[in-house]
Parts: sequence; C-alpha cells; structure tokens
Amino acid sequence: PQNYSRDAFISCKSAVNTWDLDHEAVGSSQFKIGCVSDAATQLFTKCGVNHKWRADYQIGSAALDYIVRYYNYPTIGMAVSLKSNFIEINEKSFKFCHHLIDDASNRVLMDIQIVAVLFDLKKRVAIKLPKSFRKKAEALLIKNQ
Repeated sequence: PQNYSRDAFISCKSAVNTWDLDHEAVGSSQFKIGCVSDAATQLFTKCGVNHKWRADYQIGSAALDYIVRYYNYPTIGMAVSLKSNFIEINEKSFKFCHHLIDDASNRVLMDIQIVAVLFDLKKRVAIKLPKSFRKKAEALLIKNQ
C-alpha cells in the first residue's frame, strides 16, 4: 500500500512553498488537500468528465469516504507529484487512490483512497457511470496489486 502502482499516471505536480506550511513547518493539510483536489480533477478529465461535460449534462461529483495514510511530510522547497489510479469501479461508485511523492527521492509521503460518485445536480442522486467514463477508468485500474 505504501508503494504506488506502476500503471499510475501523474495527476498533479507542485512545490511546497512557505505559504503551504503549517505551524510545524511541514506541508499543511490545506496544501495536501489542494493537491488531491487538483489530481481528482485531472483524473476525471482523463476519463472524459471535464468541466464542459459536467456543465452540459449538469453532473457533479462527490467524495463519500476518505482513507488517508501519512508516511512522511512534505517540507519547504520539496517538489512533489501525485500519481493516481482507480482501485475499483462499480455501477454508480468508484474508488481511486492518489500517492503524494517526493520527486527528488521518489519516496511516498502519503496516500489517500477516495470513494466517489457522479451525480445529477438537478435530481441530487448518484448516476450510473457513463460507458465512456467506465472504459477510460478501467484502463487506469491498478494492475500490479
């Protein structure tokens, strides 16, 4: 679990700046969650659920559950990447994982598993995953775990 999948793609690149630090001089929760949010947008866009598609079909997304594991902490000046994969794809829900990685050492700093859904913004209900989304997401399923 502390290692990321060989099949992961880089969904976010960032650097830890002074404004990203908490009172202990490590990357703040806001910084880490910001990276995760950016990575989720990239992951969804890679699967065809981009801003235009969402607006055209009035579809949103919601995270239902998070599991966060910290191994090391990002520190000032550190270049980091998130590498992402899907773990599970169901009829209406899916689980994916982001690994936050120190680019200099390739060491995993944290990982976060997220269970999410796409939902109809007008009806306020989860929708069945579109076939095009499912097909692209299946290509990003973790294969070496």
